[in-house]
Amino acid sequence: MFKYIAALAFCLTAGVAQASSVTSTFDTDDEGWTFSGDTKAPKGWNAAGYLEATDQANGGTWYYVAPTKFLGNKAAAFGQTLSYDLYQNTTSNPFDRDELILTGGGMTITGNHAHPGTAFTSYSIALDSSFAWMIGSSVATDAQILAVLSDLDSLWIRGEYQDGGDYGRLDNVVMGLNAVPLPASALLLAGAFAGMGALRRRRG
Repeated sequence: MFKYIAALAFCLTAGVAQASSVTSTFDTDDEGWTFSGDTKAPKGWNAAGYLEATDQANGGTWYYVAPTKFLGNKAAAFGQTLSYDLYQNTTSNPFDRDELILTGGGMTITGNHAHPGTAFTSYSIALDSSFAWMIGSSVATDAQILAVLSDLDSLWIRGEYQDGGDYGRLDNVVMGLNAVPLPASALLLAGAFAGMGALRRRRG
């Protein structure tokens, strides 16, 4: 009997130590991702398992725009990472813009990293002040980053890196989330079952 009680207690508490994530792998569709800026067809989901778009080359900069599952209260992402893979078809005529734009809580934070190459390039961006997030010309604090994540309205990932015509691809987007503690009632119940099991073992 005790082994079943112990197993139940473990199942009730196991979630406390488990982190989760929000992901887009584009294996079967675009998963709700859209585009902002000067893109043209072909764009959207590619059956090879990634998102892609072609630059319209009219002077703007286009971005991949995250769907609602990456938005809202993402305070649990603070201290975790945002990772993704980017591809561009040429590196011949680059220009600089913000690679990441996150808006929420009445603020916008931006981030920059090295440009992708002509093979998929992987990135892992810390969602705290260990990465150089900016608000305008000032470095964002942990409190400001957390405020943005707690009420995240939009998340944009840069797709265009070249002056002139080009195209880009995005794959394997993962936003890590910290483990969310179980409600106190569930933890108390687990403790009670464990205690009952221990008492029965002593009596035996």
